[in-house]
Amino acid sequence: VEAARAAIALAIGMYGVVFIVLAYRAGGASAVGALAVVRMLTTAVASPFGAMLGDRFARHRVMYAADLFRTALLLAIALAAVGDPPALAVFLTAAGTAAAGTVSAPARAALIPSLARTPDELAAANVLASTSEGISAFAGPSIGGLLLAFAGLETALLGAASACLVSALLVSRLAADENRAEAARRAREGRFRGATAGFHLLTRESGVRVLAAVYVAQT
Repeated sequence: VEAARAAIALAIGMYGVVFIVLAYRAGGASAVGALAVVRMLTTAVASPFGAMLGDRFARHRVMYAADLFRTALLLAIALAAVGDPPALAVFLTAAGTAAAGTVSAPARAALIPSLARTPDELAAANVLASTSEGISAFAGPSIGGLLLAFAGLETALLGAASACLVSALLVSRLAADENRAEAARRAREGRFRGATAGFHLLTRESGVRVLAAVYVAQT
C-alpha cells in the first residue's frame, strides 16, 4: 500500500507540471489559472462522493480502478499532446485525475488500519506514508520537469502514466477488507446520506471539528 502511495504521489507531481505546460501552450497564463481552479473545484465537489466509494466497495478494488482510470486519462492526453490539445482537453484530463484522487486517497487511508496488526505497525505505516509523500512531492515535479526538458511532453506523460500503472499493479495484489465492503453494500445506505455523513459528524463531534480545522490550516 505504501509503495503504491509513493508511486501515485510521484505520478501526481509529474503530471501536475505537464498540465501546467499544456495549459500555458493552449491559452497562456489565464489558462494556467483556470486549470488551478478546475482542479480545486473538482476536488472540493467530488470529495464527499469519492470517499463514499471506499465504504461501499472493496477498498483495494476502488484504488485499483482509480489508478487505472488515471492511467487511461494520461495515455489519452499523451496521444493528444503529439499535436496541440485544446485547453478544454487539458481541463477535462486534470478534472478527471483530480476526481480519481478523491476516490483513491480516502480508500487508502481507511485500508491501512485494517492491514496493520499492531499499533506499532500502524504508527510505522503513518511515518512511512508522510516520508514517502514528502519525497515524492519533491521528486515528482523534478522528474517531470527533466523529462519535459530533455524528452518532451509525451514522454513526461507516459512516465506519469507508468507510475500510475505501477500503483495499480501493486494495489491489485491486495485482497483485504472484502468482508467490510460486503457489509457496507448490504447496508444499502442512501448515496446522499453516505456523502454527507462526514458533515453530520463535524456538527456532532467537537474533537473532529478541531482535527479538521488543523488539517485545513496546514494545507
